[in-house]
Amino acid sequence: PGDYKYKFLKNFFASKICQWLFGWIHPDLGIGLALFFSRSSRKKTAQKEDMYFGKEQEWLQIYCNEYLQKEDTIDYFIFGHRHLPIFATLNNQKSRYINLGDWLNYFTYAVLENNKVSLLQYESPKKDNDFSYTSAI
Repeated sequence: PGDYKYKFLKNFFASKICQWLFGWIHPDLGIGLALFFSRSSRKKTAQKEDMYFGKEQEWLQIYCNEYLQKEDTIDYFIFGHRHLPIFATLNNQKSRYINLGDWLNYFTYAVLENNKVSLLQYESPKKDNDFSYTSAI
């Protein structure tokens, strides 16, 4: 919600005219341009990816809470978009928002067993990231 710059860029790059124009650029220049913008975007968002913004600002958690207002029968919302492992109780106090994190930095994964979801961490050399969350609904 409210990320107008992202929404503009998404519409811009999805535009058939922009895609046609990009097709006329030599591949060496086009790929170089894409890599440049991708890297600069990563540098700007690298610190934000490792932060939990709280239930009022995590857009996937906001989405889950809004969805539960229409249909309150979902136990788990499991995502992999954010690179940060998150295991949060939603507003209805029974559903969970789970973000898997990533394998490269946090070594995290989810397990569904006996109607219980666990967010676990593979044994890693990063001792400051050790954690595990388990919830049964």
